[in-house]
Amino acid sequence: MKFFFDSNISEHIAAALNALGEKYDYPPITSQRGLPRDSVLAATKKDWEWLPKLAEDGSDWVIISGDVRISAGMHEAAAWLASGLTAFFLASGWGNLNFWDQTISLLKWWPHIVKQAQKTPAGAGYIVPVKMPAHGAEFKTLRMAELQATSTKRFERQGG
Repeated sequence: MKFFFDSNISEHIAAALNALGEKYDYPPITSQRGLPRDSVLAATKKDWEWLPKLAEDGSDWVIISGDVRISAGMHEAAAWLASGLTAFFLASGWGNLNFWDQTISLLKWWPHIVKQAQKTPAGAGYIVPVKMPAHGAEFKTLRMAELQATSTKRFERQGG
């Protein structure tokens, strides 16, 4: 298993989590923003373009995305569902946090994200809330059948 942080999350946060996770043998992290510019994944900004390319590399990738719209947009959701990759989407409020608050919050969530990813079958999807509930880490599970049906209906309405 390895983690892929999309371009909506700072490569510095990914690097910090990667460095701290080494102590606990956590899986490695790759940041889309930290890839060489000539890399296909770095050059491809549209989610429906990079998701299949990442999936081609193997299904052991787990996506960490700062763009919750991937789970809702027609093309994005279809590409993610087709990829079969597990994904954790940061809820929309994460974008309102400054760099340091994002870093602190993701640092708190990171052990729980790793643990959940390790026990989850490929293709699962979760929303990571901004604040951790007082009773402990709790992710909103995305229902794949509902996403597939919604994505198909949107596609058919648009004449696809």
